Amino acid sequence: PTPSPTPKYDRSGDPFCAANPSTVGVNPRMIYCIGTMSLGRFGNDYTRGAIGVWGIPENDTDFTDNAPIEIEGATNPKFLDKPSLAVSSYSGTLGHVYAAAVEISGPSDDTTRIRFYYSDNGVAFRPATLPSTYSGPQFQSPIVLADAYRNEVYLLWLSWATNQLYLGRGVWNGGTQTFDWPPPHVLA
Repeated sequence: PTPSPTPKYDRSGDPFCAANPSTVGVNPRMIYCIGTMSLGRFGNDYTRGAIGVWGIPENDTDFTDNAPIEIEGATNPKFLDKPSLAVSSYSGTLGHVYAAAVEISGPSDDTTRIRFYYSDNGVAFRPATLPSTYSGPQFQSPIVLADAYRNEVYLLWLSWATNQLYLGRGVWNGGTQTFDWPPPHVLA
């Protein structure tokens, strides 16, 4: 289990880790873990959860000293679930951190959308606005991948309703300082 999140949350789950193995760039040799955080069991109260990121410096022997960064708290009736993250090894963004999660609206997972966040310092995460094509029935388990050769990221996820895999690509737009997201491709 990940360390006790904060006094605001007493549980964590769905851990996913990535690292900047380089000795240069933003936060060299840093390990990041992302997970869900909650206060007690969710039940039908979706206001008691969030997505958090823990940063663990190299040679840190006490993982529990690292309080998580709350990326985004859930608001009723939405629930954030199945997070993932990636660290850029592209020379222009070495060490930048990208995170994804699925947002479930209400107790049913029929209305879901993929969420994406990015950080150029590993501490402050900004949400990206994804087009409506990143919403759909029973989307689950988004995986974020960082391209090592371009300033691009990819999101891969499954729709349980259609049994299809989707692949989305975000391309960095230096003018707007955010990612542009064309419609995703259906892979299978």
